[in-house]
Amino acid sequence: MATRRRNTKDIELTLEKRGEDYKKKVEAVKTKEKAPPKWPGACKLLLSIVLFLVIISCLGFGKVSVISITQCLAQARFENRTYSPPSHNITIVQSCEDEQPEPIINMILLILMVPYGITLLRCLWVTGCRGVYPWPTWTAIGVGLLASTAEVFALGLFMLEALTTVKSALGILLMNSIYAMQIFFQLVYECYKFVRPHKTGERAPSWKKLLTFLLADCLGIAAFVAIVYFSSMEGNDPDGWWKVPLCVLLISTAWSPVIQKLQTRTRNSATMDTESSRTNTEERHKADPKEGEDDVMDISKRKDGRLTSSLITSFWKLLLTPAVVTLYVWHYQIGDVRTMWSLSGWNTITAFHPAFDELLVNIFCSVGAYVLSVFACSICVYYIGFTAPLLLGTVDAFLLIYIIPICEVFIPREACEAEESRYVWGIPAAVGLYIAQTIAVWSLVVQSPSGILEKESQIFWLPGYNSVFLEQWLMLSRKTKHSNRKQFVRRAKTIRNACVYVCSTMYHESEEEMEQLLISLRGIANDLQDEANRHFESHIFFDGGCKQGQPSRWALQLMALIDKTMCPPGEVTIFNGLSCEKWETPYGLQFCWTVGARKMSFNVHLKDNSKVRAKKRWSQVMYMSYVLDYLANYNPLGMSSGAILDDDIEASSPKKSTSTFERSGPHRARLNGSSCWTAEEDGLQYIEVDLSEPMAVTGLVVQGHPHADEWVKSFEIRYLDKSTARSGATTALGDGAWRRYGEGVDGDVKTFNITPTSGNDAVRVLLEEPIETRYLRIYPLQSNGSCSMRFEILGHHIADNLENTYLLVTDADVKFTPEAAKALLDITARDPAVGAVCARTHPMGSGAVAWYQIFDYAIGHWLNKAANNVLGTVLCCPGCFSVYRAKAVRDGLAEYSTHVTKANEFLVKDMGEDRWFCTLLVESGWKLEYSAVSEDSTFCPETFDEFFKQRRRWLPSTVANLVLVIQKWKTLVTKNSNISRLFILYQLLLLLSTLIGPGTCMLLISGGMAVAYGVDPVISMVLLVLTSVAFALLCLKTNQNVQLQIAKILTFAFAVVMAAVTVGTATDIAKGLSNPASSNSTGGDVVLLPIPISTLYFFLIIGIFIVTALLHPTEFFCLFHGIWYLFCLPSGYLLLTIYSICNLNDRSWGTREGKSSGGSKSWREMWWSFVDGLRGCCGGRTDSAEATDIEELPVQDEPGSEPTSPTDNEPRLPEQEETIAEEPETEERPQSPPALPPKTLPPLPPKRRRKVTFDPNDSLPERWFRRRNKESLARRASRKHSNWRMSYQDTDRVGVEMWLPDKMREKYAQKFLDHGYDDTSFIAGMKESDLEFIGVDKMHRPEILRQIDKLSEYAIDVKVPDTVEEWLDQIGLEQYNDKFVYDAYDVASLVNLEEQQIRENLGIVKTAHVKRMLVAISHLRHPSETDEMIDRVKKVISDNVESRRMQDLDEEHVKYREYKFWNRVRDAALKQDYGVFNNNVGLKEQLVELRNSWLIVLFVSNALWLTLILTLASQANLQVLDTNPLGLVFLVVFGFILIIQFLAMLVHRAWTVVHMLARIRNLWEKLDTEDTVGQKGGQAGTTSRIPDAMPATSRRGFDDAIYQNEAFEGDGENPPVYESVSSF
Repeated sequence: MATRRRNTKDIELTLEKRGEDYKKKVEAVKTKEKAPPKWPGACKLLLSIVLFLVIISCLGFGKVSVISITQCLAQARFENRTYSPPSHNITIVQSCEDEQPEPIINMILLILMVPYGITLLRCLWVTGCRGVYPWPTWTAIGVGLLASTAEVFALGLFMLEALTTVKSALGILLMNSIYAMQIFFQLVYECYKFVRPHKTGERAPSWKKLLTFLLADCLGIAAFVAIVYFSSMEGNDPDGWWKVPLCVLLISTAWSPVIQKLQTRTRNSATMDTESSRTNTEERHKADPKEGEDDVMDISKRKDGRLTSSLITSFWKLLLTPAVVTLYVWHYQIGDVRTMWSLSGWNTITAFHPAFDELLVNIFCSVGAYVLSVFACSICVYYIGFTAPLLLGTVDAFLLIYIIPICEVFIPREACEAEESRYVWGIPAAVGLYIAQTIAVWSLVVQSPSGILEKESQIFWLPGYNSVFLEQWLMLSRKTKHSNRKQFVRRAKTIRNACVYVCSTMYHESEEEMEQLLISLRGIANDLQDEANRHFESHIFFDGGCKQGQPSRWALQLMALIDKTMCPPGEVTIFNGLSCEKWETPYGLQFCWTVGARKMSFNVHLKDNSKVRAKKRWSQVMYMSYVLDYLANYNPLGMSSGAILDDDIEASSPKKSTSTFERSGPHRARLNGSSCWTAEEDGLQYIEVDLSEPMAVTGLVVQGHPHADEWVKSFEIRYLDKSTARSGATTALGDGAWRRYGEGVDGDVKTFNITPTSGNDAVRVLLEEPIETRYLRIYPLQSNGSCSMRFEILGHHIADNLENTYLLVTDADVKFTPEAAKALLDITARDPAVGAVCARTHPMGSGAVAWYQIFDYAIGHWLNKAANNVLGTVLCCPGCFSVYRAKAVRDGLAEYSTHVTKANEFLVKDMGEDRWFCTLLVESGWKLEYSAVSEDSTFCPETFDEFFKQRRRWLPSTVANLVLVIQKWKTLVTKNSNISRLFILYQLLLLLSTLIGPGTCMLLISGGMAVAYGVDPVISMVLLVLTSVAFALLCLKTNQNVQLQIAKILTFAFAVVMAAVTVGTATDIAKGLSNPASSNSTGGDVVLLPIPISTLYFFLIIGIFIVTALLHPTEFFCLFHGIWYLFCLPSGYLLLTIYSICNLNDRSWGTREGKSSGGSKSWREMWWSFVDGLRGCCGGRTDSAEATDIEELPVQDEPGSEPTSPTDNEPRLPEQEETIAEEPETEERPQSPPALPPKTLPPLPPKRRRKVTFDPNDSLPERWFRRRNKESLARRASRKHSNWRMSYQDTDRVGVEMWLPDKMREKYAQKFLDHGYDDTSFIAGMKESDLEFIGVDKMHRPEILRQIDKLSEYAIDVKVPDTVEEWLDQIGLEQYNDKFVYDAYDVASLVNLEEQQIRENLGIVKTAHVKRMLVAISHLRHPSETDEMIDRVKKVISDNVESRRMQDLDEEHVKYREYKFWNRVRDAALKQDYGVFNNNVGLKEQLVELRNSWLIVLFVSNALWLTLILTLASQANLQVLDTNPLGLVFLVVFGFILIIQFLAMLVHRAWTVVHMLARIRNLWEKLDTEDTVGQKGGQAGTTSRIPDAMPATSRRGFDDAIYQNEAFEGDGENPPVYESVSSF
């Protein structure tokens, strides 16, 4: 009876659930949008309220102080003005009836002159009278002098005559009358727009606005006439009624925005013609690098003449004001001129004078109100902190004046008394004037909000302020959309049209480091809080990422992490035919995705080092040229971001008057919007876009209806020629004025046919030739359903394709947030002269070495970078995390891509490429800044060796670039407005301190030992000098492993000494403070201090560090690491300096390289290597010294060495050792020692060996060893195509006879075979040393190496096979199966095999076979989770992603254009030359000579320094302040430098607070809409707080969606150019 098997549920294993919790957390992070906290916004709201109260109080008290001091002058001037006591005892004003008028006149003169003096000093400080800042035109100078003259005469007359003859209420009304002429000018301007509308180009004339301004003008004129009339009737001078209108007319005209704007015109702006810059990098490579040496990088062309114009006018006002006041005093007999200018007239201005309080109140309130107004605009509290006080400041003053009890507190009582008739006409006049100024002036100010970190030059036309009419000056001097529309349009475009390309370089980072970068990039891709809708793209350039179209294991690790971090929620993998593209490029491979909620373009570029140059600098050259010369040509122009305003988009239908306009009008035609433009009429329809200025249009991205299957199938493009004058609305122009776009030789009209599959499919259309136009029309010809359309316009500025383009450069292990990136972009948007901005970098790591770096990084950023930023410019924006302006990159790229020809160039270019590139930018005139608001984290070296090797590169490159800056100081001061002679002097002192750092460190130790323990300074100094010289000799004569071991020992010894010195010095200081006399007891007439000056210097350093740490509260913990930093001071300043200079000729990168065998030497080998080094120091020449005389040569890994593969315990294949990225490039590749034959093998380290005995008569375990039979051979044949050989199948192998060129085959084929290099699987990875060992001639090696570089690497999977036979089949050494069977080896015993056993016991002697076997043994382990992930991704890519060749596409395809671009760049700068025509030998010799020169300079400078200090210290009669003169000078100079750095840090912290506040979003500010957008196919969507112009399905711009198309996904045919899935 048959038994029926029941269906049982599979058993779930807990072991199989590993990683599921982590995956769930990752998915939760991907789908969850972190809402920003609200408490910062609440704090900012509270701060804005405080600012409002303070500013409005300053404005009110400033006005009251002016009224009070003029009334005081009236009391002293007019005898009939008697003082009446107030009705209450609360008053701060005193009677001036007994005072002489001359001191009060002088106080008024000070009130008028103090703002001019402050403005003059500011302009002198900023410009320094240098030629970098442009000077105004002669017309601007003339207008400025006339306006200044009118202002001075009007202010003097107003203060001395108008305000002294009327009472306080009339005075307030007279002060507000300043707006009268501006209101009239505004009415005239509105009327002018009706007469000549085409001249303005701002907005169409409006009857509503005209009538509104007419009403305001009528109210203003009526109120002004009433004020003039009644003031003349009630004043002391009825015949002087003309004075007030004259003052108002002169001041209104002088302060008119039109007049102020004229004063800023420069000679450059008047005569400069726009020139198109060269954009092709390959042309710049061919250009003469000295071509533009004498041409100043004219960043001054982007500056106006406000500073230089104010410099002239302020000086003129300072000269003219005393003369005018003197003239008025003499003419109107206000006082005695002689008494006024005598000493008695000034000496009586004391704190006891009745008007002195009003003087101080006016000066400080006016300065405070002005500074706080600028502060309010900079931190984006414009409405509460700026416009509201200006609106209510007049009301505040009126309340103070019209409420008599309050008025009597500040103003004499008789000036406050008012008749009832004055209220009858005064209040209506005040109300009318207030309404008029609100409509005509304040409304324009409130419609012009400020941006983040807006500078004073962007807020006001001219620098400075006026203490009499501060409120009126702020309003009239404010730049508004009405008076300076171009600035606001440009600012909107700068922010909203910013294209940011995130460019990262990658090499052999660990899994944790790679994942950290990917998570940061994912944060940008999912950032829905970007208020500016910036366009972000990410590009990772992976050095050595592939070979012959196959990704390396390191690249596969990256791909696995991309799948882990970037895969959308709910998706199985990111590697599929719809979301991933794989392209074969001239440099290697390119993978493209769109990721995140913003659909950010994410690209990985895998470099094949056989095709392009290998090194980090060349990867940077690749992405710089890629952005500058290719991607920047296709930037979005503002449809999706909102930079193109709704009013700039028009269409033939629907009209504004229709009910459907709001739903489907032309303003809805924005790419990825929630709705679209739909034409409602029959016939030829169009949609028109005004780009606001002529632009070069290079393409379109077109979509259809977001919720229906409606889209345009074909269309035409028409445009107005940029030279066509606009004589009216574009709708009035006939069809003949609109040119139809055409392509081809004959210029035939081009009809664009597109075939989307749905309304949400975005189809990109690129133009063969760019269109230069301002007005663009799209004419739909055919449509699927209704004529519905959404689109984005691609292009760039005509004059410069790099306008508003930025590069966010990062390292491969950096961690940052979207807010950090946006904080850097704030500074570049604020100032067009800023070429790069860097962030605050925090080192990540643990252990003593990391502690040292935490404090080192902190001090470097707190003091050094902050000081450079404030005093001049930052000298290094590292590639770790910085934003570069594309324009600035263009100025330095040509020089940056040059090759190394001299030893000094090697230090500058290849050892510190980031610092050198920044030096090029500074030399070109750009300013580099540092932002502490933006923060990032990066992994730092955690081992002593890696740290010393890293700093071995950094120290010489830093010094070399600093020397370069000082050498070119004249050029820098001339070209760069941010660099002064004092800044160069500051850098020179820093260079000198670095140079004498070792000697100073010795003095510190010697002095500390003498003070603390009474050790003779001579003895201790001799010991220190001998130790330093001995270490230097060791560094010159031994390899780096010995050097680093000795450095570790000395570091520990010095740390113990420094700990003892620290404790002893602290004890001595405590004793000195408790008994100053005994501590300072010296003979003679030496001037003594209560505390030794060295103690004061010590306390100064400690105090500065503590205060600095307190001002960085989130980083205060870094101060605790300073203790360890102090103990390691000799190691960092003495040993590291010696080690760096002695290894100056070492061209290896030092970090992220494979562990050499030297790292695993026994102590006996280290000892004999040390003895060998000592023998070399004594005059003998050793083999190790010969080997390391030029550089430390990397040796191949031993089987037991530390792994350096993507997984923690997988060693890299020796034959796969690559010299790329951070290692020397190919032509500078160090030669590794050849594999040694068996007889010359070095002795292996002693290990416990198991003796294997085997009796051939015994039976063998059947499952282990099996003679080959038919079944075994069949299994072997099937395994050839299994996963075991996925990376290198038998079909990929080519025999050495077939592979060698014909001319070399006969000579070298047998030599390859004799050493085991049977086919290309063994030849792949051979180095020049291997070729030399097998007997290849030197002249033939370069050609063979060229062919070897083209071979794919042989990869062995990490896996434990079942049998030895299977293992041998896997590694291609099946011919040795019988030997293993004979010696009874099983799989478990393979891991104990060593090289000697393989050669002697098994008789395997061929070098290539032994190497293959050793590497395969190191792979005998169970695969880790990372291994499984890499293998899975490798299979997924192979199965799901089709690789396509760019060069096989149609010439019109966008990727074929990219292919041509990469070919040109590769031929221009990146082509690999394999070291055939390099000058390595000469460069090595030059490096040795340079090293020797630096050693001589270091030795001589420190010897002189120590000799001078010790000699002077021994002369008691030369002591000054208980120290020698030179030591005193040293303490004073560098103490002064430390104080300068501290003060600069305070300024920078204040600026950081401003930036931090500006970054906080106000509670009342929200993104435009909360838009619910459906997914593709009409499915339900998600809700996100994002603008309607950028819905949740896309936040990027023009390439947000995956451009899916059936034709594109067809039978492998070349897709048309308009149906591309990839990004630019």
